[in-house]
Amino acid sequence: MELKDLLSLESPDLEQYAEMENQLFAIAKKAKGEVARLDEEGRARGADRLVGKDDGGEARAIARAEAAQRQSDAENVLSEIRSKSSALEARLGREADERAWSEVRALLNARVKAMDEIEALVQQIGALYGKVIAAGAEAQAKAPAKPNHRETGFNHLPGRIPAQVGIAIMANLHAVIDSPFARMAVSTEQFANIASHQRHDGLAGFFAPLHNAILLDQ
Repeated sequence: MELKDLLSLESPDLEQYAEMENQLFAIAKKAKGEVARLDEEGRARGADRLVGKDDGGEARAIARAEAAQRQSDAENVLSEIRSKSSALEARLGREADERAWSEVRALLNARVKAMDEIEALVQQIGALYGKVIAAGAEAQAKAPAKPNHRETGFNHLPGRIPAQVGIAIMANLHAVIDSPFARMAVSTEQFANIASHQRHDGLAGFFAPLHNAILLDQ
């Protein structure tokens, strides 16, 4: 695209600004070279001037003034174009960052929502766990014939103690959610502290410090 068409654009893109810069730089460089050539020619015609010959100085001065003006105009417009190009690049960068931050916020919100849903399911598991324990205790109480706890090994059967049922549930969940206890060394104290925190801030509250750190520079 010719320079006059590029300069008439209302909203050039970065590629078009770059083409303007290239053409303006070429004009300025060519004009600067023309000024230098005319100056050198003027110096070389000194002998003609000394003997009163026409050295072409008048025509050369006009040509030099025109070339110098072209150089100045091209450099001034080039400076303006570069400023506009930089402003556009900065604006596009900010818009790209905002789109990225918007996506980040949406992803973190989806994470929180999923944790809230998990917490609701955990509450359901807790209610079902209560039914399991209560039904087991009632079944044992109502059984017409009671097992011999000492001689049949009844005390050692899995599921008799409520905590064993809780462990079975946790083990099942452990296998489904990427085996965290196998991947991380978690002490019972640390586990209890995390559980206590969740009771105060909810399961999704576990993410708050990390999410705040991710969003710190937005």
